[in-house]
Amino acid sequence: MLAPSNSLAELGYTVNAHYHLVKLDGSPYVYNVDPSDRAFNQAHYEAIGDVLTEWIVEQLQSVHGLERVSVPVDAVTGEETSFVLMSPGALVSEKPLMLLIPGFAIQVGQWARKIVINESVYKGSMLEYVERAHKSGYNVLIFNSNENRGKESGKAIRGSVSAEEHVKYVWNELASKAKTDRVVVVAHSYGGLCIMKLLAALEKQGSSASAKIKRVALTDSVHSIGGLEETGKGGKITVNFVASNKELGTELGPDGFGVSRVSAGTGQHEQTTVTAIDLVFKHLSH
Repeated sequence: MLAPSNSLAELGYTVNAHYHLVKLDGSPYVYNVDPSDRAFNQAHYEAIGDVLTEWIVEQLQSVHGLERVSVPVDAVTGEETSFVLMSPGALVSEKPLMLLIPGFAIQVGQWARKIVINESVYKGSMLEYVERAHKSGYNVLIFNSNENRGKESGKAIRGSVSAEEHVKYVWNELASKAKTDRVVVVAHSYGGLCIMKLLAALEKQGSSASAKIKRVALTDSVHSIGGLEETGKGGKITVNFVASNKELGTELGPDGFGVSRVSAGTGQHEQTTVTAIDLVFKHLSH
């Protein structure tokens, strides 16, 4: 595989100093490369998205110092694996740990591909959250909940056969073992369902490690459609910053699970993590 920057260049693009995806001549990205061929345009879009994922992961490692940690953690030779990204020494540090969980079908290190490609690589990816988290004194752990099968073999990855299983596995094998006594969570869309299911299961099991989770910030979570029966403690420590045209920060009352809802100041689902960032960090700090 070519290096990420070379791959972008081969496609005729680069990421400029303002974190905008642009053509090599500086002009903006345009979806309709060939107005007469919709299939080609979509394939081109997907190719750019895949290359940008590699670029984002490289930035998270080289600029923000995150390390790749293979999962399953006890994989044997030849077994299919995935990875998560984590601040160095996060599991042995007493600093608070922030878990970042994406939505459905979103590649690692991103909140919304649409924003990454069309608006801002910085805001559409997790780069902004990681930079702010580090400056605020957190270690971070980025989940990779949508990489469920080996790219070549198509075989299921143990512990990551689904987004829910991945979140459960990474919590059990990594996050729950962190030395810190303060864990906070940011989860977008389907990631919200995953973390709320985990919290409910941990509470039902009487898991002492779950006491580490102090605050959860959801952004337009879909936990209400996932067969969740109850939230227990999760509902008390969680705020869902939902898509709404109400002014940013407007309290909208609890949902049917007792989770507080607050307007993210945008009616667009994919924008909620971006627009609510200040309120998210404020909630997590309490």
